[in-house]
Amino acid sequence: MLPDTQLLLTTLIVKLAVVATLATMLVRFRQFRRILLTEQRAWRERLVFAFSFGIPLVGGVMARLLLNYDAADFSLVGPFLAGLIAGPYAGAIVGALVGTPALVAGEVGAMPFAVGCGFAGGGLREVCPKEAIWHLSPLFFSDLHRHAWQIVSRFKVDWLLILATAPVCLEFIRQGLGLRFGTDSIFFLRPDTIWLGGLVMLSTVLSVAIPIKIWNTARIEHRLQEQDKLLMATRLEALAHQINPHFLFNTLNSISSLIRSQPDTARMLINKLSAMLRRMLSTQEHFNPSTGACFY
Repeated sequence: MLPDTQLLLTTLIVKLAVVATLATMLVRFRQFRRILLTEQRAWRERLVFAFSFGIPLVGGVMARLLLNYDAADFSLVGPFLAGLIAGPYAGAIVGALVGTPALVAGEVGAMPFAVGCGFAGGGLREVCPKEAIWHLSPLFFSDLHRHAWQIVSRFKVDWLLILATAPVCLEFIRQGLGLRFGTDSIFFLRPDTIWLGGLVMLSTVLSVAIPIKIWNTARIEHRLQEQDKLLMATRLEALAHQINPHFLFNTLNSISSLIRSQPDTARMLINKLSAMLRRMLSTQEHFNPSTGACFY
């Protein structure tokens, strides 16, 4: 049996590993990845996001309740992250999902707190620039002094600092509720020392930043692929424009002069001309950007 300090540290480390694994698995699904690529989403897409993200989190809460596997519980991070990415209602749905098994187990404060975290993340999404959300990363703390100085010296709102501070405030609230009403009312990781409390806060922020970093990498890769397709289409169009009547007239004239004297050569030239025209005039759907070739 591990001491309490080692057990808490192990739980925090495993928690970060679990959230990174879950984020990586979800981004492999085409429907989920497509939702990440757009900022304006229909209700159906928000529901798909909420349930595809919330159902695994429900499994984590149940693992904590049934197996005492505390590292799988993301009842704070999950709803907050869903609200931050897909809006307040998606965050509230995820909060209701993860709060249901805890509420059934007797933790009466679990669902209201989880739904509140979803609305908190969604509220931040509504007020802050959308691209600022995707700039949040686990390396944010290396530039923390610069962000703080920007606020003090320029009196300018730093959204990255606000986005990183919000989950810390929610964790403070959860700690306060847990100390006030006990673990029977709401689940929380209870640190014994100040430095352990700091690590709990840090793990909460990283549990938000790691999925955003993974999903943003997928968004960037998709944009690069789209740019490659546009570049290939532009090259094809440029090649097609190189075909002009003079070129065709001269080529056909040369072939006509060979039809009687060298019919085999004329036939070969016609085939090559036909293949070249198909390559140049083919639509971009038939173009393979990875090889630079056309297929029929």
